[in-house]
Amino acid sequence: MLGSIEDIVSANKIRELIFSSGGLTNEEMLSVMDGTKDLRLTYRIVPRDRDILLSKASVEDVSDFPFVNIEYSLYHRLNMFSKRAFDTVVSILSILIFSPVLLFLRLRFREWKKVNFWGVDGTTFSGLVTPARGRFLKELPLLFNILSGNMSFVGISLIPVSIDDEKLMCKPGLTGLDRIKKLSVDSEERSVFEHYYVQHQSMAFDLEIMIRTLFAF
Repeated sequence: MLGSIEDIVSANKIRELIFSSGGLTNEEMLSVMDGTKDLRLTYRIVPRDRDILLSKASVEDVSDFPFVNIEYSLYHRLNMFSKRAFDTVVSILSILIFSPVLLFLRLRFREWKKVNFWGVDGTTFSGLVTPARGRFLKELPLLFNILSGNMSFVGISLIPVSIDDEKLMCKPGLTGLDRIKKLSVDSEERSVFEHYYVQHQSMAFDLEIMIRTLFAF
C-alpha cells in the first residue's frame, strides 16, 4: 500500500493526504506518515468520535467536516538547517572545551568500547563510549558523532543494533524526552515519544530539553 501511495503522490504532485480514522487504525496512519515523511506532505485526519491521534494538531472545519492537521515540524527545511547548524557549532565548541577531559579519559581508560547504533531509516553508525562511571563521562566521546552528523544533541534514544528496532524517524540524541523523564521505554512507548518530538521540534524545544537534562542527572 505504501508504495502505491508514494507513486500516486509523485505522479499527481499531491501535497496533502487526508485520512479517515474510521478506515485506518492509528498504527496504520502512523505507518503511512512515517513512510512518506520525506515527501513533505501535509496530513489531515477526519476524526471519528473525537478520537484524536497524538499530535501537534490544529482542527479546521471544512465543508462541515472537522479536520485534524498533522505537522512534522522537524522535517521543515528551516528547522532541519537550524538544528544541524546548532549541532555543528555547539559540538565543535564542546569538543574544544572538554578536550582536557577527553584526553584524561583516553589516558585513564585505554580501552574504549565501540558500539554500533541504529540511525535514521535503518542506517547504522559506530560510536565510542568510555568505561567511566556516570552517563556524562561515558558518552562524552559521542560528541564526535554529533559533529559528523550521525547524532544530534536532542533526539531519540540511542539504540544498539543488538535491539531489533531499526526504524527511527529522526537521529538519536545525547538526550531526549524519555531521558529527561528518566524512563526506560519499550519500542512501542519509544514510538510515542518519537512522534511527539518530530511534530513539536523547534530550537526552543530542543534548548528546553537540554536545560532540563542538566537537572535530570
